[in-house]
Amino acid sequence: MGLLDELSTALGKHSIWKGKIKMALMKGNISEVNDFVKDNHKCEFGKWLYDDNTVAKFKQCGCYNYYDEIELLHKKVHEAATEVLREANKGNTDKALQSFDTGGEMSNIFMEFTKSISKLVKSLAA
Repeated sequence: MGLLDELSTALGKHSIWKGKIKMALMKGNISEVNDFVKDNHKCEFGKWLYDDNTVAKFKQCGCYNYYDEIELLHKKVHEAATEVLREANKGNTDKALQSFDTGGEMSNIFMEFTKSISKLVKSLAA
């Protein structure tokens, strides 16, 4: 599987990850997502991103500068998700859920993350 396909698959998994967090908030069961929110190496996207084969593919395609940008934004996504959980743990579940709405912190950072990946996809597809 090439980098383009792997990237699309990994991004899809991260979208599912984001949905699981929102669903856990809605159900009031955030303990089920605590572990994979705080550590950006534990989610499926992180496992893929930090794999030696992935790093090598980014270097081979001459697009390692995208790797650094995506890695930074991926960390920011996890930091935002961690903040969402902090709010929920303080009893501010409504505020935590608002972060997922358009214009909310989680939504904005995830959109920036997705745009960065889209730039790379366009570059690879060209």
